[in-house]
Amino acid sequence: MAQLNREQMSAGQDADGADLYYYRSDFYADWKLTLPSYTAPPGVADFKVSGEFSRSIFTRVGGDTIVFDATDYKTDKLLDLSPNMFGLTDESRRSLKDQYLQGAFVAAVKDQVRL
Repeated sequence: MAQLNREQMSAGQDADGADLYYYRSDFYADWKLTLPSYTAPPGVADFKVSGEFSRSIFTRVGGDTIVFDATDYKTDKLLDLSPNMFGLTDESRRSLKDQYLQGAFVAAVKDQVRL
């Protein structure tokens, strides 16, 4: 789930599918376009330069709740810029369900009924 959130941010999307944040500096936005790793729309933040923040994103599952967070020191500042940056878009949720949860569910059922 954390990886899906990272991929959304790389594409410049928050959990609602909206743009994460618009760069205030045209110079910086133009510079980001020169980076091979930049895949967000022009002028839209991806919150990635060194990758430290992205690598620090994690999910914690407890009971019926899933918490998205990051351990990087920039986390609170980035949350101020984009309060909905953590979480999954509808598309990411479908991807999670289709790629992981359905397979795990089918495998568990087959195991229980000995198929």
